[in-house]
Amino acid sequence: MAQTKDVSCLPIPEDAESITITLCTKCDDSLHLNVPKFDNNEIMLYLRSGYLPTTSESAVYSSNLSDIQSGIRLCEEALYHLRDLSRVIDEHQMSLNEKANQIRGVISPIRKLPHDILTEIFQYVCCGPEIGVNYLDGHESLPTLGLSRVCFQWHDLVKSTPMLWTSFGSSVRKIVDPDVRPMFKFFLERSYPYPIDFKVSDPSPDYFPWHSFSTPLNENRCHERWRHIFLRSQKQFVELLLQPLFQHQFSLSSLVSLTLNCEAGSFLDFPIPCPNLEALILEKVHLDLRFPRPTITYLNFMNIDSDWVSQVIKYCPNVRELVAEELWIVIDGSEGMEMKPRNVTSPNLCRLILGYGQMTIRHSEMSFIQNLVVPTLTHLELTDHSYRPRVVNVEHLCMMLEQSHSNLTHLTIRGILVEGPNELVHLLQCVSSVTSLELEDHYLIDDARTIRPVLILLVVPWHSGEEGLRVGNISDEDTPRSDEDSDCDPKPQELDYYKTPGEQCLLPRLRDFSLTIRPHRKTLRTLLKVVHSRWIRPETASSSYSVNHQFVVPDTLQMCVCLKKLRVKSTLVTRLPSRVVTERFNGLQKDLEEFKKDGMEIDIEIPEHRLDDPTWRN
Repeated sequence: MAQTKDVSCLPIPEDAESITITLCTKCDDSLHLNVPKFDNNEIMLYLRSGYLPTTSESAVYSSNLSDIQSGIRLCEEALYHLRDLSRVIDEHQMSLNEKANQIRGVISPIRKLPHDILTEIFQYVCCGPEIGVNYLDGHESLPTLGLSRVCFQWHDLVKSTPMLWTSFGSSVRKIVDPDVRPMFKFFLERSYPYPIDFKVSDPSPDYFPWHSFSTPLNENRCHERWRHIFLRSQKQFVELLLQPLFQHQFSLSSLVSLTLNCEAGSFLDFPIPCPNLEALILEKVHLDLRFPRPTITYLNFMNIDSDWVSQVIKYCPNVRELVAEELWIVIDGSEGMEMKPRNVTSPNLCRLILGYGQMTIRHSEMSFIQNLVVPTLTHLELTDHSYRPRVVNVEHLCMMLEQSHSNLTHLTIRGILVEGPNELVHLLQCVSSVTSLELEDHYLIDDARTIRPVLILLVVPWHSGEEGLRVGNISDEDTPRSDEDSDCDPKPQELDYYKTPGEQCLLPRLRDFSLTIRPHRKTLRTLLKVVHSRWIRPETASSSYSVNHQFVVPDTLQMCVCLKKLRVKSTLVTRLPSRVVTERFNGLQKDLEEFKKDGMEIDIEIPEHRLDDPTWRN
């Protein structure tokens, strides 16, 4: 209901209220306003009631309105004056900032640096660590040109240092662009005679003028300066780029690393001598090297045929690190395929990284390694970077390890689901010389099968009793159970399958243990059992129970050394609330405190609990 009021006459405003606003305290500049005093709400009631004021009332309020309008004009004049002052002050401030920046530039310590040190700094900015730092397409990322425009000193230094012009890149379509082609030549001329690093990373368009293709990269024997090359384009572009080298039998004498990424399943012939080539990275493209490349020490394969990898390895006898990710199978009879070699020996391979992914075909994955002999292998890493981890068959891997007889010391397993208990036991038996082990849950998927089965098998059978084992700080009743605990841990009836045959100690030389896990209760408790079973306290070191810090076991069993280092941290992704994760890692730290006091090096990285959002999840 609208409020009603007797509207027989309008209220007459009282005397005006005088308001003074000081604009400047130093010059006593003030704004004086006379504001009529009346109740706005009361006037609104009269306005809504439809009351018509008398002649005398209208005269009074007209006079008040004139006073108010005068006050408005005074406020506008004061604001206009203040805005002018503010604009003048802003201009002076900008001028002062400019002068301050100039003075800072004059007295800057970097001006005192010798030219050789300044050149080293510029080289880091302009030449690395990535290939093609100066991307010529849009002039958005050209650090070399940017540094040359700072001052005359830097301009002269950049201009006179060819090394700062050696790293550049472009897309395929821009190579023939009239605006970009001169920039290519400009960088090539300025960088002479130093080796160059260039990157072509854009897929070639269908309408590309292949018939008239030419590039400054092949002019004036520029190929002799190629050092680090990254090509992600169609096969046709790569062939046209390399065609002059084939025709004239040129060599790439300065080439150190070559990265090729073409359409899936493509084959390229590469009979070009590269006397200094050290790294070869191939993605989707199968490269025929034709003859041995003894200088190559690093190989990286991704999304190519597994058997073709052997063809490349046999031409690289001195490779020391090999990375193979998401390999697949080429249909028989495909272009460029030959009979895969039987036993390929890589006598100097020290580090092998196998990345399993969704493209890998089951029972065929990494099949190249079954014919690989690596007698010097010391580091083995198994990873799964796919969105959803898949079950991995390690049969081929075990065959390689058994026939290589290498002294493997470091093993890393990241997010891998081994096909079954027997296969997992077989794998651990094949790497019995390992002294450093790193386990990591899958980076996205909550699945305890990637960690807990390995932990179960690492518990020393003859020292697996729970006497003296304290797990009271890992709560079982205080913290509500989550879906993660109930769904992702192996079922109780499944645990019987994860047992070592003949009560054997797996990884008997393990001394350094690192884990990146999600804090499932069962996983943490199994970890405590592993530590408890592999730790020997100082007071028993001289007893008949141990010899030289080693567990003495029956003659038919292996000797298990004492675990010395343990590092544990949480994965970045988990369905558990942050509070629960923090509580469980705190509990784990307390349960391991006794081992730490006895001399074991323990590092537990406890995740921080965000108090601002108790429902936040990692």
